[in-house]
Amino acid sequence: MGIEQTTELENKNNDIIPINIYDEVMPYYLVEKSKLYIYDSKIIKQGFVNVITNYIDKKASEDSTVYIRTEDVPIYKFELIYRANWDSFGDIGDIKRVQILWEKPYEFLLNHRSLKKAYHIRNYEILQFIKFYNTIIDLLPTSSKQLLIENNVISISTPFLNKPLFNYISFSSEISPNLINEMGLGLIEESICSNEYQEKYKILEQEYYKLFINNCKNITNFRWNTSLPLYQYPGASTCFSQLRTLGITCNQSLISDKLLGMAQICQDIENLELWYYDRDAPGLIKFIDNQKNLQSLHLHNSIKGERKSIQLSETIEKKAVTLKRFSLENVLLSLKFLPSLINLEQLKLRFENYCYLSEKDWKKKLDICLNFEEDDGDDHERETICDEVLNYLLNYSPRNFDEFAFNENWRFSVNNLKNFFEGWRSRKPIKFITRFDRCYHFTKEHVEIVQKYYDEGVIDKNTSFLYGVNDY
Repeated sequence: MGIEQTTELENKNNDIIPINIYDEVMPYYLVEKSKLYIYDSKIIKQGFVNVITNYIDKKASEDSTVYIRTEDVPIYKFELIYRANWDSFGDIGDIKRVQILWEKPYEFLLNHRSLKKAYHIRNYEILQFIKFYNTIIDLLPTSSKQLLIENNVISISTPFLNKPLFNYISFSSEISPNLINEMGLGLIEESICSNEYQEKYKILEQEYYKLFINNCKNITNFRWNTSLPLYQYPGASTCFSQLRTLGITCNQSLISDKLLGMAQICQDIENLELWYYDRDAPGLIKFIDNQKNLQSLHLHNSIKGERKSIQLSETIEKKAVTLKRFSLENVLLSLKFLPSLINLEQLKLRFENYCYLSEKDWKKKLDICLNFEEDDGDDHERETICDEVLNYLLNYSPRNFDEFAFNENWRFSVNNLKNFFEGWRSRKPIKFITRFDRCYHFTKEHVEIVQKYYDEGVIDKNTSFLYGVNDY
C-alpha cells in the first residue's frame, strides 16, 4: 500500500495523507528555511548561525516570553558575555559562569594554577592572566586609568576593550589583597625590589581598592593588608557595614588612625584576627571596643613582645561575655580577665621559649598570669606552675570547656594529674591532647594515670593524640 504523492506536500490534505502521518514525515521532507539574518562575528562560524537562530525560533514558538524576530525587525543581536580558552571554559560562557568567576576572582586564578600543577605558568596562560587584569583596569573610571597612564603604571598602548557588558566587580564577594599583588607582578615591568616598582604599586593598589570598595556590596570577610585609608573611599560604609570576619595582617600601629575611622563603619565583627601585634594602638583599642558581638579573638606576633598591653587587656575583659574563642601567640597581656570568660569554648596560648608563670590572688580567684620571662627555673618550679594551670582549669573554666592541649615543655606531678582527672569526673569528657612524640618527664606513672581515666571515660575517647594510650 503506497501513499499518493503530491507536489504541494506542505498543504495538509487529509484525503491524501492522514494528519498523523503528515506530522511524522514533515520534518524529514520539508525543512524550514532560516529567516533573514545579518552575520558579523569573529567567534561564531557562519554555519552555526542557522542552527542558533532556528533553535531560538523553535523555543519562541513554545514560550511566548522568548523574543522572536518579526518582519519589521528580522534581526537577532547577540552580545558576547564572556570568552576564554582555559581548560575549564569553552569559547562562550553564560552569565552564571561569569558570576562564579568574579565572585572570588583570586580563588579562581589560584584554582586554575592548581589544576595546572603550575609551579611554572606557560606563556599563553600568562597572557590570559594579563587579559584578566586588563579587564579590571578597563572597569576603572577614566580618571583612574589616566592616573595609571600618567605614572607609567600601564602603557598608553594597553589594549582597553569596549565598555564591558557587565560591571563584573559588583559580582565579587571579596576584596583580595592577593589579587592586587598578582596584578602588580603582572602589569608593572620594573623589578619588585626597585623603588620604581613600589611607587607604581602604591598607585595601582589605591585605584584597585577604590574600584572594589565602591562596587562590592556588603562583604562579610576581609583581610586588611594595606596602610591605605580604606574607610575614606566612596562606598566604604556600604561595602564594610556587614563585615563579620576581619584579619589584619599589617602592623596595627601603622594604621591606628585608619582603624579609628573603620570603627564607625564596622561594629558587628564576630571573628577578629590580628597579626604582628606588638603594642597598644588607640585605633585598634577603639575598634575592638566598638564591636557588639565579638566571639573569636586571635592575637599573633612572630617575636616576643617587649611590653605588656594593658589597655588591650582591659578592652578584652569588656568583651568577656560574648567571647567563645581566644588565642595568644607571643603577645604580652595581663590575663586577669581570664576568669571572666564565662562562655569560653576554646583557649590557645602559645609562647616560644617563654613559659614562666606566676600566681596572684585576684579577689580570691586564682589567676595564672603569663609573664613570659626567660625560663631559667628548675624542673620542680615548672611542675608547680603547670600543676596550678590544671587546678585553674578544674576550678574556674566554663562548664563547656572540653579540650586541653600541651607540648613536651609542660610538667605535671603525678598526684596533681590524678587529682585533676578525679575532679573532672562530673564534667563532660575532656580531650587531653599531648602534642609530642616523646617526653622524658611524662613518665610511665603519668601514662598509667592517663590510661586509667581514658578507660573510665573521663578522657574523651575521640582525643586525637594521647601519648602512650592512642598514639595516632
